[in-house]
Amino acid sequence: MVAEDGESRQQTHYFHCDQIGIPREMTDKDGKLLWFGNYTGWGRLKEETKVTDSAYQPFRLQNQYADRETGLHYNFFRYYEPDAGRFVNQDPIGLEGGKNFYSYSSNTTKWIDILGLCVKEAEKN
Repeated sequence: MVAEDGESRQQTHYFHCDQIGIPREMTDKDGKLLWFGNYTGWGRLKEETKVTDSAYQPFRLQNQYADRETGLHYNFFRYYEPDAGRFVNQDPIGLEGGKNFYSYSSNTTKWIDILGLCVKEAEKN
């Protein structure tokens, strides 16, 4: 975070995720709620509440970073379109990733694709 005086100030925030790693809440070091959000089945943020004006939480489905300019989610190797529930770039590993070069996962409550290369079953804690 950068303060009004131009000084950089480091802050600690904690993410509270659901069973498959999607951030649902963000709190500060004292446990004060800063942000919470609800998502569609394919990971589009359908509603968010910023408890403080400075709260910014760009993370979406597992390991995805929301790009404000495009509305897409970045997955290291390609971009994901949450309204369509699929990637906009072909799978860089080709057929090793499956027959559909643009698919994400057929079950977002059970399967994850952390890098955008292949889906795997979410580990249970």
